[in-house]
This record gives sequence, C-alpha cells and structure tokens, in this order.
Amino acid sequence: MEWDEQPCKLDEFEEETSCILSIDENGTSNMLNINKYNENNKLFTLTGISIKPENFNEIRNNFNELKESYWEKGLFNGKSVVLHSKDIRKKQGAFNPKLINHESFLKDLVEFFNILPIKIYSVTIDKEEHCKKYISPHDPYKLSLEFIIERFCFELRRQGLTGIIVLESRGKKEDKEVLKKVKTLLKNGNMYQSNSNFSCIKGVYFNPKRTKNGLKSYWSLEICDLVTYSIYFKLKNDELDWLFSSIKNKFYGYPNYWGRGIKKFP
Repeated sequence: MEWDEQPCKLDEFEEETSCILSIDENGTSNMLNINKYNENNKLFTLTGISIKPENFNEIRNNFNELKESYWEKGLFNGKSVVLHSKDIRKKQGAFNPKLINHESFLKDLVEFFNILPIKIYSVTIDKEEHCKKYISPHDPYKLSLEFIIERFCFELRRQGLTGIIVLESRGKKEDKEVLKKVKTLLKNGNMYQSNSNFSCIKGVYFNPKRTKNGLKSYWSLEICDLVTYSIYFKLKNDELDWLFSSIKNKFYGYPNYWGRGIKKFP
C-alpha cells in the first residue's frame, strides 16, 4: 500500500532515503474548555528529530546496547522496554529503582545524547494566547506540524537531500486527518512556500512506539519523546531538566535557535 492512500507504518528504513524525521508530542492539542486552561495544560509541544541515513544504524545499535545493559535483551515483562519520559520521571515500570540503578541509567542516557547526531525542530503552542489572538484558532497539532515540516524542508533543500516523516500514531481518525493535512501541504504549499519547496518529502508514515507483538520498539520515536518533554519542561518552567543541556546544540539554527529550532507561538 502506498503511503499517500491511507495512514500506514514504516517497518524498515530505506537506505536510499536521505533523512528520516520522527515526530512526537507533549501536552494535549485539545482546544476544548479553554476557560479552564492552567499552567499544566496550556502548552502543547510538537518536536521532530532528523536523522541522516549514514547515522541510522549506529544510533539504533547504540540505543539498543544501552537498553540491553539494564534489561536482559532489552525486555521487561516479555516486551521491549520503551523509554517513555513519563515512566522515567516517575521511576515506574521498567524504571523502578528496585530493578535498575536509576541514577546510572540517566547518566548513560546523557552520554548517549551528548554524541547523538540529530537535528531538532520543535514548536510549542500557547493555547490560551492562541485563542485570545485569533477568532478562529488553528488546531495546535496541525499548525505545529506545518512549522516543523517547513523548516525540515529548508534544511533538506539547502543540502540537496530528500526525506520521509514518521509520526507517532494517534488513532485512525486523527492519523487520517493529519495525512490529509500533510498531503495538501505537499501538493499546494502554504501562504509562505510553494509546493516545490515541499517536493523533497517522499513519504509520511504513522508508527506506534512498539510493534504489535511487543518485541520491537520504534526507537527514533522514543528518542523524540525524551527530547520533546525536555523542551516542554523548559518552556513551561523556565528551567532545565537533566537532558536539555545535552541537546541544545542539536537544534536547527544553533546557536541562534530560538525562533528556528525552537519556536513558541504566538
């Protein structure tokens, strides 16, 4: 089945594709009950990490080795361990300190990210301000996604590369809506860029964090999960978590990455 017919998974990375952009979110994009927004739900962050094909196998192998150094064969309760930021923070499930040395694990993760060859594109929507400024505010997820794809394509065109996009699956209905949005963007462009500027995108896919049998995880989405929470935490609290210092030099436009690799809207 072709990727543009309906949402489908990317099971294997194709070497001829120049870059893969994995995208994950933090917070909720729901715009209902805006009068009830508070500091815990007013922000929505969407982040993409770009990986070049020459780095793909090395990153995957290093990531799996890190897991296997803490869990036998990288499994917990018969399933592949998924590095989910919430579980790590709460020290629950596979990350229970009774099972692993949590402090050592975070240290190894920092070392992994220090040398991780990725490029980061992130957008955070202040939903409260968005609703105040616009009579008909856009869907935060779709708006953020357009910003990210636009910047990803800037970089691809600059280097003469092509790429594919892998988003975390959010449900059949949601995935269909997102695919429709992306296909329209690629076909027609937007108010700032013509469709030729998006012609470097060669596929859009929707993956879960783990396969149906539970024995394999889609690790690039795991990495993106950790990155996007770190950015969300920084913008929400105006302070750094354990990871941010290790990823800031990977933002698109670094060292002048505000408004480019990290964008807050409006």
